[in-house]
Amino acid sequence: MWNRARAALEEARAMGVSTNYSAWFGSGTASAAVLAPAQVAAIAPLVRVTAAYVVMYYAFCFFQSWSKLYLRRTAPPNADGKRPTLMQLKYGNYGSSKTRTLRLLGDRTFLNTLEQAPPFLVSLWACGLLADVELAAFCGKGYIFFRCLYPVVFRKGMPWLLLSTVPCYNLIWYMLFRAVVACA
Repeated sequence: MWNRARAALEEARAMGVSTNYSAWFGSGTASAAVLAPAQVAAIAPLVRVTAAYVVMYYAFCFFQSWSKLYLRRTAPPNADGKRPTLMQLKYGNYGSSKTRTLRLLGDRTFLNTLEQAPPFLVSLWACGLLADVELAAFCGKGYIFFRCLYPVVFRKGMPWLLLSTVPCYNLIWYMLFRAVVACA
């Protein structure tokens, strides 16, 4: 194995690729940024929206886990006197409709966010880089707002759920449309 690694390093050096660790990852000091300060300022709204989205994403991820742990702690014992296992709560059909509702709420809130992450992030950055940064940031903030409504309206069911999902889908399509038009 080590011989193959050494051979790969020698081949990379022969091709002119730096194999110096500090050249790749920095030597512990601040390295030069890829973008100029003016370029960073130009895309800063996109970076802030992306950061807000990641915070929301992890909040929903933690909510999904919290809902199962909360139910594990508060669930009454089974007929045999044992509390349900975490596996039963996560994947089984354990409990009342109330416990199933909380489990489903945590799952669908996070999983719907996960399902829509690639289209949202691609359309946000495509629109921002190719069409209009401020418009993309505005649409991104709107998307995050409507996505945050999801756990609230999910419990109410249809048609309330559409108050969260339809605006999100429309914002994704609009940003993507603006990016494509900018390339035409």
